[in-house]
Amino acid sequence: MRARLFKILLWLAVLSSAMVLGLMWFAGREWTLQYALNELTSRTEGQVNVIGARGGLYEGLTFDRLEIRRLDQLIVLEQGVILWEPAMFLSKTLHVKQANIARITVEIIKKSTAPAQEPASLELPINLVMPLVKVGVIEIRDADKITRLTSLELGVQYASKRWQVERATIGTPWGAAKAGLTLDAIRPFAIKGDIAFAQESAETPYRIAAGISGRLSDIGIAANFSVKDANSGFGGSVIAALAPFKSQPLVRANVKVPKLGLRSLGQSLPDAMLAIDASLEPDTGHTFKGGINVINATRGTLDQERLPLTSASARVAGNMTRFNLSDLVLDLGEGGQFRGSASYRNDAALGVLDRITLALNTQNLNLNGLHAKLRKTAIKGEAT
Repeated sequence: MRARLFKILLWLAVLSSAMVLGLMWFAGREWTLQYALNELTSRTEGQVNVIGARGGLYEGLTFDRLEIRRLDQLIVLEQGVILWEPAMFLSKTLHVKQANIARITVEIIKKSTAPAQEPASLELPINLVMPLVKVGVIEIRDADKITRLTSLELGVQYASKRWQVERATIGTPWGAAKAGLTLDAIRPFAIKGDIAFAQESAETPYRIAAGISGRLSDIGIAANFSVKDANSGFGGSVIAALAPFKSQPLVRANVKVPKLGLRSLGQSLPDAMLAIDASLEPDTGHTFKGGINVINATRGTLDQERLPLTSASARVAGNMTRFNLSDLVLDLGEGGQFRGSASYRNDAALGVLDRITLALNTQNLNLNGLHAKLRKTAIKGEAT
C-alpha cells in the first residue's frame, strides 16, 4: 500500500513538473507574445497597436512601431527595444535592463481648453527598476509647429509607493536640461527635486538651476539664473508657485536681479548698474498684476554716458500684448521727478504695433540734472 502511494505521489510530482515546464516553454514562445499583444489591441479597442513585434515574455520586446491613439493626440514610438529580466515572473519587481527607442512622435490632434486633471493615483502593482532609458528624438507636433527634443536619457525606479528619477538629461531648443526628483505615488503626491538648464552655444549663454518642492498640485520653485556674453553678464533669482491643474497655473512669482549692467543688453546703451525687484500674480481672465522697483547704483548725466535715473517704481497689470503701468514714479535725482502712468499695446490684429502712451506730471524738471551742458530749470507740466 505504501509503495503504491509512493508511486502515485511520484507520478503526480513528475506530471506537475512537466506541466510547469510546459507552461514555461509555452510562455517563452514568440507567438505567445504575439497573442498577448493582439489581446492588448483588442481590449483597448485599437487604441494601442504594436507593429512588427518580435521577442518573448522572458527576454523582452522589439518592435518597429507602437501606436497609442487618444481622442486628442496620437503617440507613436518607432524602432524600440525593451528587454527585461525573466526573474520578474517570480518576484514583484520588473527589472528593465535595456530600453532604447529611436523616435517618439506626439501629434496634437485636438487642443483641450480644460486644465489637466490631478490623477487619483500614480501607483503600480509591482516595483520597477529601469537603470537607463534612451530615446533618440522626441517630436511634438501641434499644427504647423514642431518642437524637437533630442538624446533623452532617463533612470527611473518605483518602490514603496514612490517614484524616483535618478537622472534625466535631454536636449531642448532652449538648451540642455537635466533633472532628478522624487514623487510620491499617492495623494497629496509630495514632490522634491532639482532641474537645470544650460545653453552654452547661444550668442548669449545662460544657466538656470532650480529646486522644486511641495505637492503635485502646488509646486514651489526656487531658481537662480545667470546670463553672460562676450562682454558682460548678470544673474538673479526667481521664487514662484505653480498650480498645474488650475486654468491659470501661475500662482505668484518674484524675480530679483541685484546687478544688471545696462550695457550687457547693448553697447550703445548708457552705463548703469540696476537692481530690479519684480512680482507677478494672476488677475482677472488671462491677465496678470504685480509691481516693479528699479534702483540705479551708478546714476549720472547723459554727457557722462550714464543713465540719469535714481529709481523707478510702478504697479503693472495686463498681458504680453498690452499692459498698463499705474502709480508710476520716476526719480531722476537732480533732474527732478515724474509721476503718472503709462501703457503699452502690441496687437497686430488691431493694427497696433509697439504703441507706448505716457501720462506723466512733473513739478521740478531740471534739464541740467540730465545733461551738464543744459541750463538749470524747474519746469512744471505734463508729459504725454
